[in-house]
Amino acid sequence: MAQDDLAWHGSVEESSAALFYGIPGTDYGPLSFTCSREGDGLTFTYIHEPIEAYDGVEVEVLLQAGDIEVPIRTFGWRLALDDTFVLEGKAELNDRLIDLLTSRGMLFVFVGDGVEEFPLEGAREAAAPLIETCRGQEIAPEAADVRMCDISAWFNGTGPEELDIRAAPRPDAPVIGSMPPPYRVQDFTFKTEMEISGFKQGWFRISQAFVIDYIFDEETKVVFNGEGWVQGDHLGLLINHRYLYEKPSSDAMVVADLSKIDERAGPDSFAVQRLHACAGSWVEVEGHLFSRHHRGWTRGTCSNQVTTCP
Repeated sequence: MAQDDLAWHGSVEESSAALFYGIPGTDYGPLSFTCSREGDGLTFTYIHEPIEAYDGVEVEVLLQAGDIEVPIRTFGWRLALDDTFVLEGKAELNDRLIDLLTSRGMLFVFVGDGVEEFPLEGAREAAAPLIETCRGQEIAPEAADVRMCDISAWFNGTGPEELDIRAAPRPDAPVIGSMPPPYRVQDFTFKTEMEISGFKQGWFRISQAFVIDYIFDEETKVVFNGEGWVQGDHLGLLINHRYLYEKPSSDAMVVADLSKIDERAGPDSFAVQRLHACAGSWVEVEGHLFSRHHRGWTRGTCSNQVTTCP
């Protein structure tokens, strides 16, 4: 990819603004800053694979221009589609960060003992929409320290409070939605499914919840769209990976081989009782296979309720 094509670009839409270094009209943008008008702080994204590159890894990124330094705490995760590793974190668009983005010369991005350089030519002009839209936004408490995830799950809850979707990851946050309880069709019981995009302290951030008609193949019913939080106590999913690991990494210690517990069943027979955490495409599950109870990290999961995961 020609380095001459790389430049700073800014954009503003009805609900958000962005500044990125890359090539417009393509998916290539190694460095970006985005924010929403809702005021939950700035999201910093950096395409970089650190030495310890596993989903959920915590990495401090230091931005430096001249004598201005801005540290940003990030969490990493791997995009399965193109095997790209992403570091993402939240920051306040304060005067110090604005001075850094509008400096002249070179932007240095430090990760561990490595550094990457980005010329700041054109950044001042490109950053104007971002600064105008989100200057001074503080990081919303619920947005801080959120680990990025990309999984789906279903909801096992049945009681009124168990079905609530809350505005923030805490039990006293306002209820902004509710999920339908499990329902029966013929001799089958089906549950509401959801897309999960983040995790924080036992709570899972969902972007959508929906009910799929597996029997009559009618249109999927979306019951929630937006950003909400649910606890992991009543979440489940299907596993199609034989191992449970101690950490979210294929190099971590194996705590259970689901293909060897019982010759009558495999990983998809593991009954997930709750989710404890997630990071990228990895998820920490707890459940049992027949009489054997296990807890560990795995991937290759889905929320399909009628067949195995791809």
